Amino acid sequence: MNKTTINTDKEQEGKTLTHIIRKQPVPLDKAINAVKMQATPAVADDGTLTPGMPVGFIGSPGIGKTAQFAALAEELGYSIVSLIGAQMTPEAIGGIPSVGSIDIEDLETGKVTQVPAAVYLNEAFQVKIRTHRKVVLLLDEFSNSTPDVQAAMLKLLNERLFPDNSEVPAETIIVLATNSTTESVNPSPIQLATQNRVFWLPVQQTVTAWAPGARTKWGKPTLKHELDVRKAIVNYIVENPSVFYEPNNAMRISLIDKNLDKNAYDATVYAWRSPRSWDNYMEALARIPHDDKATFLEYAVMAGEGIIGVLGTQALYETLVDYAEAHIGNTVARITPEAIFADPHGALKSIPEDDANTAGSIATRFTAIITENGTNTNGQDEQMHRIVQALNFIVLAGNPARPHKALRVAFKPTMTAASKLATGTGMFLSVPFSIMPKELKRLAKGSTGNPESITLMNLVQVVEKAIYGA
Repeated sequence: MNKTTINTDKEQEGKTLTHIIRKQPVPLDKAINAVKMQATPAVADDGTLTPGMPVGFIGSPGIGKTAQFAALAEELGYSIVSLIGAQMTPEAIGGIPSVGSIDIEDLETGKVTQVPAAVYLNEAFQVKIRTHRKVVLLLDEFSNSTPDVQAAMLKLLNERLFPDNSEVPAETIIVLATNSTTESVNPSPIQLATQNRVFWLPVQQTVTAWAPGARTKWGKPTLKHELDVRKAIVNYIVENPSVFYEPNNAMRISLIDKNLDKNAYDATVYAWRSPRSWDNYMEALARIPHDDKATFLEYAVMAGEGIIGVLGTQALYETLVDYAEAHIGNTVARITPEAIFADPHGALKSIPEDDANTAGSIATRFTAIITENGTNTNGQDEQMHRIVQALNFIVLAGNPARPHKALRVAFKPTMTAASKLATGTGMFLSVPFSIMPKELKRLAKGSTGNPESITLMNLVQVVEKAIYGA
């Protein structure tokens, strides 16, 4: 086996490099497995609990580093304490010194004397760690922490000690999350003492690892339409993995029109694709009312441009249209006859007068109710009620005083088809006035001398004449 040697700087000086150090980012799911192996406590040979080493994730913003640590805590039955260094002061880490006292014991006499001393007030996170012990302590956005905040964290990281020199419980897991120096806001160099005491992992999120959890929101409660939304969007991303992540870098920003309104320009800069923004966008889509296709698409585009960016939304648009067609259609295209019968006036108001597609869909189903059931003498009571309800809605929609434009047009073939069944056995069935809604009853009573009923054939003819004339 060939032996590889590492040359010192002096040995390497003046020589041509023949090897380049190359390290690939680790998928987040595998990185979390490494955390379980290295950062969690282990039992030593003598039975004592040995704390793990700190593990640090270095990865782009929005890929889910923080979310992965939160999921790990939940999996282990741990609490999580997140300290965002960029938002903290050294005192918030190390504690605020205060005047107090300590007990000093004379080893010869055993006498205990209280003497003045400087003590440190415990911050809330310290109290939680001391009481819960099983805690994932996440030092988040570490590279954005100022040097003095990083210095205050050194004692926690390097010695696992609180400011009062008491030990951090061995059960406590310490992890870090940071962006690369090129993607951090006002980054501070990570101190040498910290660099050399942390297991550093460059991490990336992959579509393959992300997709299964994203489809179900990682088993968490979802909004009414969210699972359908997530299935559609995640499937699109799986089929088009290049759209998954869009670095918010200078190249992307350079593509934005500099002549945009200043507010529009900023909004465009701030919206870009990442696992985090895709997750936010899927929830946003679920929050948009699923009543009308055009309205849904309008607000889906608005949300897309504001969350995943303009380019991402443009690429996704056909998928959004397909989703709307499958799950929304045109307003109430999926409305059932039963829903109409339950609230005919409400259904009439919900259908736009220019919505020919919805009107046509309803008319087709009403034609089937009248023509198919009108020739069948079995189960007459139930069938007759459905026919009566259908004709009543047709009367409401075709009211000459205030006709519904789309439905009036759509129901014309329905009434023509019903009239052609005048020779069918069922068309001579007697329809009692007692089962008719008032609008239909008023119309029917005025066309027959029978005070109790009217034949189905005559009722169809009466409705057709009232709406469309002789």
